[in-house]
Amino acid sequence: MKKRLTAILLTLALVLSLGPVSVWAAGGSGLSPDDPMAVPEEGMVIDGTAYRGVSSDWLSRVNPSGDEMYFSIKIPSSVTTIGSGGTVGTNVFSNLGKSKVVIDFSEATSLTTIESQAAMGAPIIGVLDLSKTKVQTIEKSAFSRCTGLTGVILPDTLEVLGAADGSSGSVFNGCSGLEFVRTANSEESTVFELPDSLKAIGKQTFKDAFSAGMDVKVVIPESVETIGSESFYSGRISQIVVKRQGDGWSSNYSGYNGKAFHTGNSNLLIIFNDGESYLDYKVNCNPTGTSRNAMTHPLTIRFGDTGIQQEKLNYQSIQYTRIEGTDFWEKDTAYTLPTLDNTPDEKLGYDIQWMLGSSALTNTGKVDTNQTNPQAKVSYSLQNPTVQFSVDGVAQANGNLTVELDDQEHTAGVLVSHPLLLEEQGSTEDEYVYFQYCWWDEYDQTPNGPRSIAEPDIFSNSEGSGILNRVKTKRSEIPIESKDHERISPNQYMVEIYGYIVRNGGEPKLFYKSHYNFIDFGSDNDYEATVTNSYVFQVTVIEPKTITIESQDITAYTGGDSINDDSFPTARYKVTGAENVTLGEIVVTGKAGVEYVLSDIEEGEIVLLPWLEEGFVPKAEANALSDNEYDTVEDDGQAGKYEIVATNLNELTVKTKDGDPVDIDFYPGTLTVRSVSDPDKVLDNTVDIAQPVVHSEDGVDTDDGIAVAVIPDGAHFYTNGQEDLGVLGTDTTDPDANPQIALLFDNILERDAAAQADTQALLAERAAETGHALTENQYEFKYLDLINEHDGNAWVSTDRDITIFWPYPEAVKSSYNDYTFSVLHFEGLHREYQIDTAEDMEKLIDDSNVVSISAAKTDKGVKFTLSGDTANGSFSPFALAWTKESGGSSGGGGGTTRYTITASAEDGGSISPSGSVRVARGSDKTFTIRADIGYEIADVLVDGESVGAVRSYTFENVREKHTIQAQFRAVKPVADPDHTGVSNWLNAEDHMAYLTGYPDGTFGPNRSMTRAEVAQMFYALLLDQDVKLTVSFSDVPTEAWYAKAVNTLASLGMVDGVGGGRFDPDRAITRAEFTTIAMGFAHRVSEGEAGFSDVSESDWFYPYVMSASQYGWIGGYSDGTFRPNNTITRSEVTTIVNNMLARAADKDYVDAHADSLRQFPDVAEGYWGYYQIMEAVNSHNYTKSDGMEDWTRLK
Repeated sequence: MKKRLTAILLTLALVLSLGPVSVWAAGGSGLSPDDPMAVPEEGMVIDGTAYRGVSSDWLSRVNPSGDEMYFSIKIPSSVTTIGSGGTVGTNVFSNLGKSKVVIDFSEATSLTTIESQAAMGAPIIGVLDLSKTKVQTIEKSAFSRCTGLTGVILPDTLEVLGAADGSSGSVFNGCSGLEFVRTANSEESTVFELPDSLKAIGKQTFKDAFSAGMDVKVVIPESVETIGSESFYSGRISQIVVKRQGDGWSSNYSGYNGKAFHTGNSNLLIIFNDGESYLDYKVNCNPTGTSRNAMTHPLTIRFGDTGIQQEKLNYQSIQYTRIEGTDFWEKDTAYTLPTLDNTPDEKLGYDIQWMLGSSALTNTGKVDTNQTNPQAKVSYSLQNPTVQFSVDGVAQANGNLTVELDDQEHTAGVLVSHPLLLEEQGSTEDEYVYFQYCWWDEYDQTPNGPRSIAEPDIFSNSEGSGILNRVKTKRSEIPIESKDHERISPNQYMVEIYGYIVRNGGEPKLFYKSHYNFIDFGSDNDYEATVTNSYVFQVTVIEPKTITIESQDITAYTGGDSINDDSFPTARYKVTGAENVTLGEIVVTGKAGVEYVLSDIEEGEIVLLPWLEEGFVPKAEANALSDNEYDTVEDDGQAGKYEIVATNLNELTVKTKDGDPVDIDFYPGTLTVRSVSDPDKVLDNTVDIAQPVVHSEDGVDTDDGIAVAVIPDGAHFYTNGQEDLGVLGTDTTDPDANPQIALLFDNILERDAAAQADTQALLAERAAETGHALTENQYEFKYLDLINEHDGNAWVSTDRDITIFWPYPEAVKSSYNDYTFSVLHFEGLHREYQIDTAEDMEKLIDDSNVVSISAAKTDKGVKFTLSGDTANGSFSPFALAWTKESGGSSGGGGGTTRYTITASAEDGGSISPSGSVRVARGSDKTFTIRADIGYEIADVLVDGESVGAVRSYTFENVREKHTIQAQFRAVKPVADPDHTGVSNWLNAEDHMAYLTGYPDGTFGPNRSMTRAEVAQMFYALLLDQDVKLTVSFSDVPTEAWYAKAVNTLASLGMVDGVGGGRFDPDRAITRAEFTTIAMGFAHRVSEGEAGFSDVSESDWFYPYVMSASQYGWIGGYSDGTFRPNNTITRSEVTTIVNNMLARAADKDYVDAHADSLRQFPDVAEGYWGYYQIMEAVNSHNYTKSDGMEDWTRLK
């Protein structure tokens, strides 16, 4: 396996010359890993003593179709160098395609150097055995991303991995299949060992290396003088032993980077020889908090006069014990301290235990001492408090608390006791302790729950990035007042407990602090904590037994009668019980002790409640009334909205059958009363505006001038389109017995003169606009609807067709046979009494759909049929028009032709205007699209075709109907630059402009970004631009505007040349290449998915695209692709870089100050990337709240 993998890798890179056909099949068929085809020396490309690859000509003869094959390559003894790869993403094995290779270095005894990127991303498999070589340097990225490598054996001549100064490395970066790295002299069981000849380990040499599940322990030889940043950044590495001896204040670690030992493992140990070495690295290398927390050194603790000595790790758990015969350590969870000797007398509030200086030693605590020869002594240690979870001041068994609500106050929290508690000893003399509390509402995986906002005097909050706004209080319990205060998994409360001791009237001194439970990303930032305990509890709230009665909304017309002998429709109610209530067990006692049992009511059923007295209060008045105060009206003569209330709630007694009291939560409904043309006469029954429906045409009688509806037997009727509201009559003993369904046939309601709106004129104009012009004095309008006259004229619908007989108007009644009749239906219009202006009325009518209905003449009137519509009903305004058949005027009247543009928006944003928008022929109409917070525009479809993620779209010269749909997608939260590592390199704090436009004044949002522009942009953002320049390129003149940027980033290892000493500054960069460069400023994500259909794990750029996707930097296209080989545009670059830096424009500020901003003629406000570009080109001051950026002024 090892040889086959090596062969494949070398073949891919070096096949440039053609060997004779006779060698094609040398050494195996190449069809399986066990039978690889050996690449003969004639098939290799060797330039002098440098191995350059496998001949592409030879390879094409052996494998013309490019199928997967297995090759083995034995490097000849004459080779001294394995050549470098060319451009980014290539290596000396790039021409192998799908094939795999094993490399055999057993005869490469002259090999001294493996150049940069020689096998980067190559398909090498098996073990890379360099033990027979004389390799001294393996340059940067030589074997990075060789995921098929399972092991590495290093030669004893090796001196440098990566760059000698540590600035670059990545030699085995991403080799996620490695199971060992060792030397020829290592034991077979050795997982990791470096040769004693090694002097330098470059940046990220072993980053993301080693296979899943491995526990790798590293020893760094004393010979190593230089270690670059994140050289061992792999979560598989748990211990790093540093053999180089430190020298205290005079550093022996000058070549060790402060981030040299970052691993991503939160349980990491970095073990130095002794305290002097520990101090050397800590003081002179300025390690980060993550590394400092992992740093340690062995020491021996003497326990009093017992003669017991134990070797422990300073600043780490006392449970760590050295693994015999090694430099490594393991935890002994059963560890116990030696038995105490020579104990003093007991002292109130103190324990007697082993003390190391002023710190008490415990069986699970840390060792923390500055003593060079530490000795533990038996002494007094102030006791920690006793903490118990509690409800209403009563201790509970655990943190799963239950609070039963009633009319009393209730609390939940902790009981904290201590023998020296001031409240217990009642004196401030001598010494006493007291406690304070910081409360956290941990809700939806954040520390800022609803109570953090609602109760800032009790609850603390976090601004993110470790900024904690603690509120210290004396409350050991918090109020629990409602179900809203319930916190069950995954939500919870957390309390930080602070204990202070006051001695002899002096200043309080912190002696106890419980730990918070926040995630610290590899380091413990709760520096005040004296214990690891955190106090988290959940609260289940049991509410009182309650039934909920919800009055149902209903719509009716003025007039009619009902069960209650008034003009209002009968109130219906939905009854539900709380979780602790069974409706069948509820007994309601009303007036005169009459009992009603709810056993016949099912949960959530809509019913009549005879024991509940209903009343109707105009909405405007209801809003002004206090609770339980009702000023009800006697009839519904005034159109409008009414609140449906219960007037006798306080007279009812509600209990369970067992006698437990039950509360009623009553929710008023809304009665909407639609007006009629003469409400007073309708209420007095002195005018008829409706006739009962009949079941056959034989029953039709229109002599009184009122239309009649014919609905066949068997039809179902629905009050307000809802079956569960029932269809009621006036019989109190049998409410369903006698409903009276009638056809409302009423005049059109006109607006008054002051409103300057003539409803009929507006309807006639709308008819003309839609091609149905009406002739003056040859039409009449009526408003039709189905109502239930025995249920307060509530509107009803049916599932069957409705045949209408419209009586002939007086003008044509005697000669109707001389006329042709037509009917127009203005769909969707109702009697909207709340419309107060002509403009509102005009809009409603302008939005209506006008439908011509086939009509026939009969001796009973004009006959036409409507389809039943259960949900919405079938009625609204109608027009009856007539034309003399002898050729008289048929009307006319032109009008404006209009077309409908249907505008809609999916969840996540809005489009304005929306709905059915009427547009006059030949005019323009603009639509504006806006994403909600947390979303972005994904695409805009016009007539089903994508026009891109635009913020506005204009239909010009409209001459047909159209559709426009806005689509949105949730914005993946952008990772904090402090967590990704970007803030270590780039300025994420100051929001400076990092891009500019071109000399012609344009920005070029859709222009491809060049390699030079990318370098200049990142250079402008660098925190430290003072970098020793070690790299230059032949095609980058020193006077070029981008020269300093290119050479600086290349010297940092952030950008590479294209081979031959060239940079190719003007070449456009692809999306994959840009993402790869961007990820150079961040920690790579070890696991995850890229989430794009055109990005697979076999792609060289996969780990970079996957990591950027996981960080929320890139979103791809609406079709789910990333398009890695497309060149990246300048607007796309601003999106990614803003995400890297966690920058996002304040849209409100940008809109309000557009004239003050740096703008470009080719970046319109509606352009999809407008705000991203504004963020990138305008320097500004800002603040942040709730993760949102608020600009304060421009710079």
